[in-house]
Amino acid sequence: MFCIWMSLVHRAIKEHMGEFLTRKVKGQSVLAHVTRRELEAAQQQVAEHQRFQHLVKKYIQVNESLCDRRMKSRQTERKTRQMERTLNASH
Repeated sequence: MFCIWMSLVHRAIKEHMGEFLTRKVKGQSVLAHVTRRELEAAQQQVAEHQRFQHLVKKYIQVNESLCDRRMKSRQTERKTRQMERTLNASH
């Protein structure tokens, strides 16, 4: 009976204590206490933040690709104009 009671007390203490999460603040790790009830919400927030970071990376990749295409397009336009000027000057 004593073992069962101790097990229940241990479980209650563990549930009450919760978890500690780490995060960076000014380059240093900081511990934040999160109860078991808050843990699921915190995990969802972390997952959403990771998803946001992924979307930002994708946005940057698309933006860089568009900029590269615009630069190539402008270079092609300049070359075309130069060729047209050369052809017109020779007539």
